[in-house]
Amino acid sequence: MPSVWFTADFHLGHKNIIRYCDRPFDTVEEMNRTILDRLNNLVKANDIFAVQLDKTTSSNVHLDVRSVHQRGARWQELPLQSRK
Repeated sequence: MPSVWFTADFHLGHKNIIRYCDRPFDTVEEMNRTILDRLNNLVKANDIFAVQLDKTTSSNVHLDVRSVHQRGARWQELPLQSRK
């Protein structure tokens, strides 16, 4: 039976998030690779991976996170709610 994973934006590619959140990385590339490696170790083929990404996130970051889809997991992007 597949697992279902829900998550929010990882802030991949966001250099300042390292400082803002005291993340243990020296570079944004190290942070991105570590997060994606750990994610790919957890999410298995046939799992459902639902993520809520910030729409200001660059498309290359979307593609990075979608690497879990390439492993056979089903990708589902969740829409953000309006803050009106």
